[in-house]
Amino acid sequence: MLPSLFGMQVARTVPDAAVLGIYTGQYALHGGVVRWAAGTPYAGQIVCHLLPAGASAMPALSGAGIVAGAALGGLASALLPIAAATGVVSAVASTIGAINTARILQHTQAIMELAELNLAVTQAGFAALNRRLDQLDAKLNEIKGSVQAVAALMALEQRGRFRRALADLGQIDLLRDPAVRTQLLLAAATTLSEIGFFYEERLANSVNRQEAMSCEEYFCTALLAQARCYAELGEYDRARQIVDDLHTTWRKHAQRVARDILIDREPERLLTKDFAGVPIAEIIGWLDFAYGTAKGYGWVDELRDKIDPWFVVGPSLSISPSKTVTVSIVISSTRKYQTSYAKQDAIRRHHELLFPGLRKLVARGDALHTYTAQYALLQQSGLPLREFEQQVGALAQADLATEGFLILTPPAA
Repeated sequence: MLPSLFGMQVARTVPDAAVLGIYTGQYALHGGVVRWAAGTPYAGQIVCHLLPAGASAMPALSGAGIVAGAALGGLASALLPIAAATGVVSAVASTIGAINTARILQHTQAIMELAELNLAVTQAGFAALNRRLDQLDAKLNEIKGSVQAVAALMALEQRGRFRRALADLGQIDLLRDPAVRTQLLLAAATTLSEIGFFYEERLANSVNRQEAMSCEEYFCTALLAQARCYAELGEYDRARQIVDDLHTTWRKHAQRVARDILIDREPERLLTKDFAGVPIAEIIGWLDFAYGTAKGYGWVDELRDKIDPWFVVGPSLSISPSKTVTVSIVISSTRKYQTSYAKQDAIRRHHELLFPGLRKLVARGDALHTYTAQYALLQQSGLPLREFEQQVGALAQADLATEGFLILTPPAA
């Protein structure tokens, strides 16, 4: 008999029906949650949770979209549509089930690393968020001398208040008096709400890439810390509402940043030879996210109509007596043979700054989607946060995790 956690079964592999549903589009994988896809009879209902187990750390902050970074190697390729990556429609043998599970969990792990957020809300504790703030400050210090907007951002009073609030919360386990602990959590939640609102306004009005991506980080961190305050108090309804609102508000701002600042004008350039090394499926994912669409490969037909023609017809067009058409052909050199330093610098900027920023925003949307689902799971369990963490840890220690994840399925699944 399969063990259970909070009324859900702990499985060794992702259920075959879930794999098939992901492949056919009946289900959608959002970070660590498989749900019925939009437009299906049970849209939004959870099919299974992929919950990171154990005390895995928050992924390091790379500064994607803020400072230039190294190429991600094979990590980005793991974000291709999971249906294509799975490659198996029917999982009959246990070996095939294990292969499908490994590929899906690899995809989920990549989401966690690119989003720079641990997909387990229980791992987004105050100490982890405080370290994250330290990492962000270190990244911004690298560029504040050359980017005026970032220098102004770091000089704001709210940044100091934010650091003090998280530092105090990081010591909360030292408090023995429940009344004092509750008072600190409520006061910090109010402060973090104000700070989150402040950085949201800055994000909404930012026109500079570094400022926008920095404010996005401050905004997310502040509200995730606020939600954690209420989770520590056992007020899961309020914690879930905060994360739901964060996800909705964040998506609106993140789409604007992706569309107007990172992609900017002429999205058709992404289909040119200059970026042939970037999988087309990944580019389509960026475009659908930025423009709030579900066009998929329809983007290819739409954008290639905007690309300059390969052949340009010259001014002379004569028809011989034999009705053979003679056309003067000139191969356009405006893009194909432009090899100036400016072009190479622009391509490097895309790979080191713009593309990592787009990858992070798309992945972070999936991470926040996962957080809303896990807070709902916490709410359903009714357990104190620490007991929830202990039960998850106990299952991991009992060797019930697969590739570092607990696979939770509803009994009916």
